Amino acid sequence: MPRLEKRRLQQLRGSSYVLTLPKDWVEEMGLGKGSSVLLLSDPGVFCVVPSDRGGGFAVEIDTRDVGGEEGVEEAVRLFYTLGAVSMRIKSPGASYRLLPRIRRLRAELHGVMATVLNEDEVQVSFSGELFTSLEEGVRSFLVSLATAARAAASYAVTGDKEAVMSEVSECLLQARALSRYVSWMISRPSRDLIIQATPLAGVLSARLIDLCASLEEALKQGISREDAETFASLVSELAESVDKGYEDAGRVWRRVVEKAAATPRDRSAAHQLLRSLAHASEALKHLALMRLLPVR
Repeated sequence: MPRLEKRRLQQLRGSSYVLTLPKDWVEEMGLGKGSSVLLLSDPGVFCVVPSDRGGGFAVEIDTRDVGGEEGVEEAVRLFYTLGAVSMRIKSPGASYRLLPRIRRLRAELHGVMATVLNEDEVQVSFSGELFTSLEEGVRSFLVSLATAARAAASYAVTGDKEAVMSEVSECLLQARALSRYVSWMISRPSRDLIIQATPLAGVLSARLIDLCASLEEALKQGISREDAETFASLVSELAESVDKGYEDAGRVWRRVVEKAAATPRDRSAAHQLLRSLAHASEALKHLALMRLLPVR
């Protein structure tokens, strides 16, 4: 749990100020005299991060506290998204039963590894990130989503549902990896957004996960080839706008909103899919606007 405490600044000779770190935190991070830390600052915010960790953290859970084996899967998804680097899962006498469940998550979560420590514990670790910047992650996801939509459009002709669902799974993997990247942004020295914009990035990553769910639901309900192609075209436009700034993001957002409004509600799959895309494109537009207005 986050801890809050008040400390006073001390001034050394000259102009330097000193702030002591809590002993419990230093020991919990495995630090000591001579250890290196990263100092991250934005207007009104100052963070101290162990230099060799980049914001990751470890988690310990017990299957009895999360509702059994099914709850473990949900916990792994959650802590992966929040930026954990590893999890130790206690499952008295049943650790081997957890492995198949966790390994199935590799289709959803990038770089998941699970090993049995003993008959009572499983160690789960998550590898590094897929992306080097928020823009790269968003663009990569949108390109993948457009590919999935085009696969959905061709499904009426080919009947290859497995290929379509494989593309949707790839979208979900990238969306969750992007959420993980956003979780790390607040505690990394190379982040590409000011700290105040991190909540907007979190909203965007959540909207992209929603888009995956909407596309999957549209496939279940049945979406026409024309609607799938329209969706794919709009997603491609949005992907191209990622690096171009607020005006381009706003233009694509308006086009998506107009298309959603013009789509009859009786074509519910297409209507809901375009509404989800409108929410995602609006979040991207807001993030682009934030870049134009640096906080001082």
